Amino acid sequence: MGLFSSSSSVAQNKAEFSRLVKFYSNIKNFDYNYPREKVYLHLDNYAYIEGETMWFKAYVMRASSLEPTTLSRVLYVELLDASGELVERKVLRVDNGQANGEFKLDLPVKNGYYEVRAYTREMINWGEDACFSRVVPVFREPQEAGDYSKLEITRPQDATDLSPSHPRKYDFSKSGGCKVEFYPEGGNRVAGVAQMVAFRMTDRKGVPMEGKGKLYAENGTPIADVATLHEGIGTFLLPADAGSKPYLQMENGGKEQFFLPQPGTGEYAMTIQRAEGLDIIVQRRQDVQPHLLAVVVTCRDQVCYFDTLTVGAEPVALEIDYAQLGDGVNRVELFDYRGHSLASRFVFHRSDARKVNMEVKQNAKVYDPFSPVALEMKLKDASGKPVETTFSLAVRENNSNLVGNPEEDICTDLLLSSELKGYIHNPQYYFENEDPERVQALDALLMVQGWTANSLEVQNGLESFNLKQPVEDQLIINGRVLKDNDKEQARAGAKLSLNMFAKDGSVLKSECITDSVGRFAFASSVDYMGDWVAQFSTKVDDKLKWSRVALDRWFGVNPRTFDSREFDLKPTEGDDDANVIAMQNAVNTFAWKDTIPVYSSGGGNGFDDGVAVVKAKKRYKGLRGDRYSYKGGEKAGMEHADIYYNIEAQVERAKDEGKSVNLIWDVLAEKDRKFDYMTDLDTNDKHYMGFLSSIGDTVGTGISNLETYTFRYSGHPCMIFIDNELFMQRKKGDTPIIFADEVKSVVIMKDREDWDRFSPEIYSARVGDDLSNYNPIGVFIYTRPDFKYFRSKKGVEKRSIHGYVQPKLFYSPSYHGIDKPVETDLRRTLYWNPNVQSDASGKATAVFFSNANRSQTLRISARGVTQGGGILNFEQ
Repeated sequence: MGLFSSSSSVAQNKAEFSRLVKFYSNIKNFDYNYPREKVYLHLDNYAYIEGETMWFKAYVMRASSLEPTTLSRVLYVELLDASGELVERKVLRVDNGQANGEFKLDLPVKNGYYEVRAYTREMINWGEDACFSRVVPVFREPQEAGDYSKLEITRPQDATDLSPSHPRKYDFSKSGGCKVEFYPEGGNRVAGVAQMVAFRMTDRKGVPMEGKGKLYAENGTPIADVATLHEGIGTFLLPADAGSKPYLQMENGGKEQFFLPQPGTGEYAMTIQRAEGLDIIVQRRQDVQPHLLAVVVTCRDQVCYFDTLTVGAEPVALEIDYAQLGDGVNRVELFDYRGHSLASRFVFHRSDARKVNMEVKQNAKVYDPFSPVALEMKLKDASGKPVETTFSLAVRENNSNLVGNPEEDICTDLLLSSELKGYIHNPQYYFENEDPERVQALDALLMVQGWTANSLEVQNGLESFNLKQPVEDQLIINGRVLKDNDKEQARAGAKLSLNMFAKDGSVLKSECITDSVGRFAFASSVDYMGDWVAQFSTKVDDKLKWSRVALDRWFGVNPRTFDSREFDLKPTEGDDDANVIAMQNAVNTFAWKDTIPVYSSGGGNGFDDGVAVVKAKKRYKGLRGDRYSYKGGEKAGMEHADIYYNIEAQVERAKDEGKSVNLIWDVLAEKDRKFDYMTDLDTNDKHYMGFLSSIGDTVGTGISNLETYTFRYSGHPCMIFIDNELFMQRKKGDTPIIFADEVKSVVIMKDREDWDRFSPEIYSARVGDDLSNYNPIGVFIYTRPDFKYFRSKKGVEKRSIHGYVQPKLFYSPSYHGIDKPVETDLRRTLYWNPNVQSDASGKATAVFFSNANRSQTLRISARGVTQGGGILNFEQ
């Protein structure tokens, strides 16, 4: 940290100096009072096939130090589809800053693009940009197992209007024209002062464009040639005499003039230059009265440097040694004695101090089918000392890579991407080497997409920090108790009892009194696992009262907007002879003696060859055995679905928001604007009457209007199925009074060929092509067998409560007699271990078996974070 000093001969005002020091003290203590966390996920692969498992390891760190967090012990990892629908959420226990888990990519997951995001509850205080997010492609299962030559994946359709059925916004259509945005250095243009200006050129839809152009002064005089550096971003120097309306003309933009923002009320300009150190140059507008100012440099909210200065008629320069900067994105702030920011700038400092190096040796360069694979690994820090730590390791068969897009490495994510706003395309580009072009491009990127978790005024105490979510060091159930009406009236001073029941018979109990606004909180001292049934009982004056329990477990993390570049998949590296030879030459080997025990029958080891015989109990038919598995049950519906809605989760969320439970038709109409229904039948609607007649749901026109509901999707009549059985209101007397809490999911099939397979055979034969004129849409309702367990009664509400998820173990076969080699073993991830432990000498080992393919080479990926904040990033 810099020492307090004067940079000017102008006498310093003691009162101003005292205030600046007070602000500095607040900034220095901010990270202690409001620590921020980061999460990074290491995935076992870059891309997946339908039905595979996505394995992941989570590293949760204190943002300032990048050391494993000692704060949060609860981590949320979510899988969302391209539309923004939540597919699955994992609640994981964080131990020593680490957690691991998996997502089984079974139905309703189909081929497409999915977002994996991770966050602690504490991170939500800094908004969605603070959360980890990554897009992962999931390809359609190939017709022939192991044939990856013709991969298929569905690209999302444009969705510019947000809706309950599509909470993620994006627009991938091509657009002509171009637009230019300007970012003056420091944040604002200052009149009469030369400034560096960054700009970003995109098409009308925001897709980056590369190009050249010319900068003109207000009077039309050419000033300089300009050009983009990378991803549509560039910089230029704007002279002090350019006037109030200088403009840019780009070759891509024709004759259009892109005017820079006019000078505002800014009084000081700050310029950053790189020399032997970091030079901070400050100059003021000539009509401004000089005052004592301060410069503070922070890196992830941790103070690195502080100094004071007074700017006279000439610019003042402060030189900071690079050793004083933090590693990664540093934020330079110029502020006055009132605590207001005058200029802000981001700079990146490269350092290898955190780097953990790993050497890997293999027992062979190329492997035969079902062969033992042995790895020797050795970890060292930047100074060459051995590193003892826990890290995650993924080993893939190189020939089964689906895409050439690499996973963003942990260093780039923690030090750069997570400290910027918006999507950063191919961030590794900026670190492939340190040539001036990439350094300049990175500097321009920081000027355009710099992000602040907190404003300077919040950090220095001038404005209060809004702490919305707590640090969750244990499982918390909190929320509000409301009166049973739609006015959100608080049930204050009520006695709330919580009884939780698990399937294994475990019981957890607690009680509390709601505060003046009906709030309550239960913090569990027990790390309970899995799903529980929770019963909330509300009493006022020892009498049960109808109430609604609103739970705070939907933390307002909206799906982020997708960037079209996230769907640009690169082909895999070529398998030509030269490439294969180069990869093999890069592999270091060691002599390995096979010490894996060989198991076989008659060897006295307790294992027998042959086929295992499993006796299963008889499964009796009945309501649960037939209705919910009829014609393949919900799984069959999901397999043929165009749209899938998890109604059970939606109803749970509605209850958590204190809302009442409506009919499934109301919920579906609210969720999907294309669906609508009427509670009476318009017998004058010949089109719909003809449709009903064709399916035999009603006869003639002498029908009471209240007896038959009508359903439409995108204007087409709907074929309604309940648990894969055709819904017939008139013919069978099916009741349309179905509440949403009775429903598990809804599936929509637009193609008749898909939904007609669920129709009764006698119906299909009789109707034939009669329905072609009506082009109906199939709507499938799948009910919950356990919904009665969650029905509320006076003073009692029941909910599903989700505890920690127990991570599954990655299965790696042993082909020394335990497992029989089979040609169907086409594992792409050969080995996944989220918790590899290196010893005091930095050594670690792994032994596993190859799959059924011939001539296998390996692709190895390792990630880790040490206790001291060291970062392991290894790819081979």
